[in-house]
Amino acid sequence: MNNEITPSTPSAPPPPSIPPTATPVSNTKALVSLVLGILSLVCCGFFAGLPAVFLGRSELKAIDQGRAPESNRNLAKLGFIFGLIGTILSLIAITVYAVIFGFALIQGTGPRTF
Repeated sequence: MNNEITPSTPSAPPPPSIPPTATPVSNTKALVSLVLGILSLVCCGFFAGLPAVFLGRSELKAIDQGRAPESNRNLAKLGFIFGLIGTILSLIAITVYAVIFGFALIQGTGPRTF
């Protein structure tokens, strides 16, 4: 038996290491919440405000549980707040319109005398 250690043949140098790149941050729910919150303030009222509130709150819970990146927190908070404000303002506007409409109905039901 031959117990000699044979020198290993020189192998090719290892490939150059590629520096790690930042993985893209998935902030879809937080971004959608923000867009819906802005839309609820501008034109859509509670139709966009309620989804903004639910999406923003769900994203904040996911961030707290570690299922979503911390970088989404500001977008989710803004979407939640804008959606809440838009919903409240639209409900106030609906109430005011209903009261005005009610007064118009009350005023318009009497006999007309000229």
